[in-house]
Amino acid sequence: MVRELAKDNDPYREIKRQFTLFALKLLPGMETVVRESQDPIGTAVRLAGLDTMVRVIDNGTDIPGTDIQNGSDALKKKFKKTDLIISKGQGNYETLTTITKNIFFILKAKCPVVAKDLGCGVGSMILTRSNSYG
Repeated sequence: MVRELAKDNDPYREIKRQFTLFALKLLPGMETVVRESQDPIGTAVRLAGLDTMVRVIDNGTDIPGTDIQNGSDALKKKFKKTDLIISKGQGNYETLTTITKNIFFILKAKCPVVAKDLGCGVGSMILTRSNSYG
């Protein structure tokens, strides 16, 4: 109906164009913030606003990965109940990749062993789904 009234195939074209130009102006600064962060993937998640759309859960340990068997009861309960997990970091890839669960891994392949397993080069940013899930 809006298209008919505006006599335009895309009455929102100008708004989208301006938003795109604004986003492109912000991009270099955001890339710098992410690159210089101690936690680049976590920073990117927050900048993209993903933490406002999904529940982000700390595994409660200082190890670079998630040990479900030795995790807190709350972590075990949430992990068991959750249909989809988006996991951040190479450590979580290494510790969760064999678990039969619908897990997507976002990580930077930091070593040759993991890079080979993922079929990529060292330093590559990767989004992949668990191979052990149905």
